[in-house]
Amino acid sequence: MINNKDSYLLRTTGVAPEDTVLWVSPAARKLFYFNPVGKKISDIFPRYSIEENNTARQGMFVSIDSNNFILSFIDVGLSDGIILNLFPLDLFADFSGSEENMTDEVKKRAQALKMAVKDLELNRKKLKHANEVTGTGSFEYLHDLKCLVLSQEACRVLGINPERSVVSVEEICSSTSGHNFKKLCEAMTVAAESAKLETEITIKDDNGGLRHLLVFMKKLSTGTASIDGILHDITYKRDTEQKLRRQNTYYRTLYDNANIGIFILNSEGLILDYNIHLSEMIGYDPDELRGRKATEEIIAPKDKEKVRGIYERIVSGEYRIQSEDFSIIKKDGSWLDVLGSFEYIMSPDEEPVIFGFLSDISTLKDMQHKNIEQERMLLQQSKMATMGEMVGIIAHQWVQPLNSIAMISQMMQELVDVDEEAEQLIRKTVSSIVDQVKFMTDTVNDFRDFLKPSSVATEFRPSDAVMSVLDLYRPQLKYHNVKCGLFFESEELKKVTVYGYENEFKNVILNLCTNAKDALEQNQIDDAEIEIAFSTDDDCKHVIISVEDNGGGFPADMMDKIFNAYISTKGEKGTGLGLYMSKLIIKDRMNGEISVKNTDQGAKISVTLENINKK
Repeated sequence: MINNKDSYLLRTTGVAPEDTVLWVSPAARKLFYFNPVGKKISDIFPRYSIEENNTARQGMFVSIDSNNFILSFIDVGLSDGIILNLFPLDLFADFSGSEENMTDEVKKRAQALKMAVKDLELNRKKLKHANEVTGTGSFEYLHDLKCLVLSQEACRVLGINPERSVVSVEEICSSTSGHNFKKLCEAMTVAAESAKLETEITIKDDNGGLRHLLVFMKKLSTGTASIDGILHDITYKRDTEQKLRRQNTYYRTLYDNANIGIFILNSEGLILDYNIHLSEMIGYDPDELRGRKATEEIIAPKDKEKVRGIYERIVSGEYRIQSEDFSIIKKDGSWLDVLGSFEYIMSPDEEPVIFGFLSDISTLKDMQHKNIEQERMLLQQSKMATMGEMVGIIAHQWVQPLNSIAMISQMMQELVDVDEEAEQLIRKTVSSIVDQVKFMTDTVNDFRDFLKPSSVATEFRPSDAVMSVLDLYRPQLKYHNVKCGLFFESEELKKVTVYGYENEFKNVILNLCTNAKDALEQNQIDDAEIEIAFSTDDDCKHVIISVEDNGGGFPADMMDKIFNAYISTKGEKGTGLGLYMSKLIIKDRMNGEISVKNTDQGAKISVTLENINKK
């Protein structure tokens, strides 16, 4: 098989009579003092004539300078042309046969060449496929003619019409910016003088789009004026890099200017980086904490174990994201309350890192403390508001015992002069006084316990608490001609236990009973009645205590805001704190629910608490 590198081959369009050269092998290129690419065969070989019967393609003698060749056209099934081969006559210098035998020899060699060309075309298709996959294309730079001979793949890489297979350097450079023009020209000059060069340019394609190309050029030998090169389309790579740089700029801007502190930890808990806001929060310089352990440097001692636990759970994979509030120590030694969120991610180099986000919640914490104090004050105000009611109850309950004591004292004075037979009556009288005084003392103690705030949540029976309130309040209800009934859906409800603040719960029940009594009195209900009922939900996990009256109910326009502060149906007589404080106690302090609805005859307020016996 003929060596393609040493063969004198030309590839033409194959369309007579305008056969045009598309490609020239390196060996054939050396035969000409000019570049034959783009020229007609008849211009290159003046003696060549085209015959319609195509017999001229079988072989003819031509001369190039002083060298003689046999010109033969070979159709190897190419989709875009045929192959022209030049056989040097010196190949047949030692041939001693007839002219007919010589023609046969040419045919044999042409057949061998045809096989070689087919092999060459197969390799060319493979190369074309590789070029398409890699985004590359080859070209030849003719330094003496200042032009580039482009392969179809190179045209595709440049984004120009494939018919423009031969372009001048000026045409290429005019599509580049001034900097790239200078760079490309310098590269071609250097490549013409040295063995190898690589550069990068940005060029406009036929559609006006920008393409980023790597240009590789290499001079094959010192004896030629041509340079082989490869164009590599790196537009996607450069565009992606630009997008990444832009995104990195955006992310870095967000990172540094975010209104929260952000830091990055490695798997050992060492600080890799932190943003400007965190630096300002804790008073450290931007690089001062890098490489130091977060739990040792900025976490408050009381929260070190908490933060370590969060970190270990995230690193172990138990959680991917977790949030917790804790305190950090600033450089000046002061503490700062923060809400921290931690997120575990895998870095591009497969190293686990943890992002931490810290929000300053000191102001919020202060507000919470102030709100708690304010709620306590409101609770005490609510109790003080009911104190007048309780004083009235005590005064009413003490009237009869005091009258009894006065009468008994008078009787004892009369009995002083009585003989010994009156001794038994005196003892009985003293016992009665003691009972009355004990009743008064118990009333005062109950009143004192009611006013005492509960600081610790405990387990208690709501049935006992309700009955305790009724023991105090029932005489007041009786004085206002209000009947009060206590009902249990089942006997088991008397034993139900809840968790919370017993005295505050009593205050809620007293508020509800007082509101019901006031509504009955305000609306002048003849058969005034309050019903307190204990029931449970379907799964018995909650106990429901409802206080219902027949006092006419709440106005419809107040139903949605009845539990708001300073909302009252009593006008100037009401403080608007009773139901509001009841909601705070039940929902916020005892994790329960309180609701209201109007019935056919009045209002019904229900308190729902968790039955801890059914946990």
